[in-house]
Amino acid sequence: MAQLIKRSSDLAESLKQVYLAITDPTIQEVVKDESQVVDTPANKKPERQRVSRSTFHAIFNALLAAMLLWATSLENANSITTTLFPSVSVDKVVSVSAKLMKQVDDERDSYVHCVRHYANECTIAYDAARNNERMNQKTQHMLNNRQIFANATQSIDQCKYSYALSLS
Repeated sequence: MAQLIKRSSDLAESLKQVYLAITDPTIQEVVKDESQVVDTPANKKPERQRVSRSTFHAIFNALLAAMLLWATSLENANSITTTLFPSVSVDKVVSVSAKLMKQVDDERDSYVHCVRHYANECTIAYDAARNNERMNQKTQHMLNNRQIFANATQSIDQCKYSYALSLS
C-alpha cells in the first residue's frame, strides 16, 4: 500500500510539472484565432514559441492519459484488491483441488466396486433362478412322462382285458 501511495505522489508531481510547462508564458504564445496571424518577418518567432494553447492541452491530455494508464497497471490493481478483499493463495487452491480430485476418484472407485458387487449378486440370483426353473421343468417333464406312461400302461391293460373278453 505504501508503494501505491508513493506512486500516486510521483504521478501528482509529474502532472504538476507538465501543467507548469504548459502554462509557462515563455514557452507558448497565446493565440485566439491562428488564421488572423500573418507571417511577417517581425512576427516570426522560434518554432518552440509558435505552438498554440490547444496543442499544449492535447500534449497535457496525452501525458495525463499515459500517467493514468500507468497508475492503473495490473500490479497496482492487484495491490489494491489484495488489501481491500481477502484472497486465497494459489498453493491453497492447488492443494484443495488435489484433495477434492482424490476424493472424487475414491468415490468413483467405491461406486464401481458397489456396482460390481450388486451386479455379481444379481447374476448369482439370476443363475440360481434359471437353474431352479430348469429343475422344475425337468421335474414337471418327468412327472408328465410318468403320467403318460401310466395312461399308456392303463390303456394297454384295458386293451388286453377287452381282447381277452372278446376271445372268451
